[in-house]
This record gives sequence, structure tokens and C-alpha cells, in this order.
Amino acid sequence: MATSLAAIGGLFVIFDPVCKKRWSVSFAFFTSAMSGFALSLCFYVVDILNKPFIKETLCQPFLWLGMNPLFIFVAMIAFDNLLMNNIRFTFDGHKWNLWGFINEKGFASWMGNEYVASLTVSLLNLALWMLVAFILYRKKIFIKL
Repeated sequence: MATSLAAIGGLFVIFDPVCKKRWSVSFAFFTSAMSGFALSLCFYVVDILNKPFIKETLCQPFLWLGMNPLFIFVAMIAFDNLLMNNIRFTFDGHKWNLWGFINEKGFASWMGNEYVASLTVSLLNLALWMLVAFILYRKKIFIKL
């Protein structure tokens, strides 16, 4: 199926180039194909290879997230919304939201590359929510929404 989606996306590239900003048809097909390939790879590695190390160690973070997925998703969106839209202040004559301030002053100022800084902030955000999921899992707290 993923190969078929990639082939269809390849055909649409002729008429409509891949463009993420406007979600072109070719972009939708290619990203769907990548998701299908990723799912197939995960299925092969976890279920077909069936190695205990993979299931008991490497897949644990997915188990933690899978026990409270809606709670983690909603809490993450609410937290990000709070940082981006609700906590605003002025620093050195510029208006900031907390997310932009952390990104710019906390990381981009010394990393030099704004894209790497943004990726770092996003990975730290992911690590925060993985930690929350781990704590909830360890304490056997399973929130159903």
C-alpha cells in the first residue's frame, strides 16, 4: 500500500509539485507513503523479528505513551498553547511569548542555527512529556477521557 501511495504521489508530482505549505496532493501521497513504510518497518522489527530486547527495552516509551495517549496529547497541546499564546511579556523592549523566548534566548542565541535550536526545544518538549507518561505509568495512573 505504501509503495502504491508513493507511486501515485510520483505521478502527481508531474502536475502538482510537492509543497508542504499548501498541502499539495503529491505531498499528501508522499507523506502517507512514508507513514506506511514506517509502520511496516515497526511491524517487522517488533512483531516479526520478535527480539526480547526490542520489546522489553526499546519499545517501552511507546508503552508509556500508549497507556495515557489522549491525556498526554491534550495536556501537551494545552501546555504549548499556554507557552505560545497566554504567557506574554516584554524583555529588552521586545514583546515575547514564553515559547519564543525559550527558543531564541535559551537556545538559538548560543547555537547559532535557529532550526537546530527549534529542533532542540521540540525534542526537550517531547522528553518532558515522555517523563510525564513514564511517571503516570510507574504510579499506575491511567486517565481515560
